[in-house]
Amino acid sequence: MPENTKGDYTRKIMITVMALLVLAASAFGVLDREGEAYVNNGLARALLAFGVSRGINGVVSVAQGTELSFQPVGIGLNLTPGQILDPVNDLIERFSAVMLFSASSLGIQKLVLEVVSSIIFMVISGIILVLLVVNEWSRKKFLPPWFNRALIIFLVIRLSVPVMSIASEGFYKVFLKDNYENSMQELKNASQNIEELNKENSPETENDSSILGQAKQIFKSTANSVNLSKKFENYKLAASRISSQVVDMIVVFVVQTVLFPLIFLWVVIQFSKKLISK
Repeated sequence: MPENTKGDYTRKIMITVMALLVLAASAFGVLDREGEAYVNNGLARALLAFGVSRGINGVVSVAQGTELSFQPVGIGLNLTPGQILDPVNDLIERFSAVMLFSASSLGIQKLVLEVVSSIIFMVISGIILVLLVVNEWSRKKFLPPWFNRALIIFLVIRLSVPVMSIASEGFYKVFLKDNYENSMQELKNASQNIEELNKENSPETENDSSILGQAKQIFKSTANSVNLSKKFENYKLAASRISSQVVDMIVVFVVQTVLFPLIFLWVVIQFSKKLISK
């Protein structure tokens, strides 16, 4: 069999198999349902991460406004150890933006899956794919070359939409799941720690002007001055934990919702070029 004839025959087989897969997916909805389920999982993770980020933003904002008052050697001082978290607050704002972008990206994928799995789209797809396969196997082509190439591109895209969602979820489970779960738990723990620190540092208003009341105030001020270094260290530790885990979470979502789709799209484009060039 001549080389060009063999390549043409292979191309017809590939297009036919892909068309049958799309028709089967449209008829039974297996690929579309699986793809939509995986997109829903990713969307739920992105929204959960967004909610956690907003929660951290809230406790950090409270910490930044919390003051510690004490009077060493009779001099009144007001310090705000929570200001250490100011860079973390900026990072959390950017993290929230990344999560919102990731959720939007997954929401668009979900919308596309819903469109391609609709009855009207399935009927149109079926007609197009039948025309494509019949034209490919006919001795005398009845479709213009440009229209035939357009149908092939449509076929590749239609099959790629659910496959990309399934592949993306598989990539997440193999390479990203552990990082996501560990980072999420660490962020929740760090948020709880900061909230506890905020409660410890919250001022208590006491108007007791008696000697005993004044003695309590002096004792409390002295205790605050002794524990000040520890409070700063606790805030520093919380800031370090949050920063590290936020970066890991950003990597997880950027890889899954930006980098992976771009690589997959590049593969689809290269594959489409080979099909339409033969």
